[in-house]
Amino acid sequence: SVDVLNVVPSVSLVFLGVGSYAATTAVGDRVGFAVASAVGLIAAIVAAIALVWRFRAAVVDRVPGAVGPFLGRFDRFDAETIEAGLADRLGNFFADIERVGTDRTRLLGIVALSLVGWLFQAAALTVAFAAVGHPISPLVPVFVVPLSYVAGATPLPGGLGGIEAALVGLLVPTTGVAASAITAAVLVFRGAVYWLPMVIGGASASALGVKAFE
Repeated sequence: SVDVLNVVPSVSLVFLGVGSYAATTAVGDRVGFAVASAVGLIAAIVAAIALVWRFRAAVVDRVPGAVGPFLGRFDRFDAETIEAGLADRLGNFFADIERVGTDRTRLLGIVALSLVGWLFQAAALTVAFAAVGHPISPLVPVFVVPLSYVAGATPLPGGLGGIEAALVGLLVPTTGVAASAITAAVLVFRGAVYWLPMVIGGASASALGVKAFE
């Protein structure tokens, strides 16, 4: 439900950033293809979400009953447990979306906070380039960061590898900085926004889990 709400500000930043960038610099084929691909993927995701939402009652009623018995064929899964857990998760997902969607103040606040989060990540990438001695326009990360996170849809933990490759691929034609310097800046950026929070969060979760177990 959080990722669904993240789509709106990310798409807005892509269009705003690319539009502002195009006003001063020619948009290359690679960037144009990346923007078109991201918009197409996001449009497909939104259409799929709308379709699932339209038939949400049927999804909650039928999907767990189909998935549970299928996974129950394997020894490591219990069909009834899978079915009950999936039904509960699906119900909570739709309830969360509905709760936010019917409260305009809450919806506006969530979208605003999501937008702030994207802008902070763009600022972090700008600072990472300054840290490696190659300052870039703050405008470029505004649309490059949301575009690169489309790679997070790959079956990799946190988009690990996919997002880094997408960032380098988008920053080379838009910044004019050497690929080696871009790679260094991207590693600094991802270390700050992915690895550091994961280490701190993982340690905290482990400590809380041990405490709860005790």
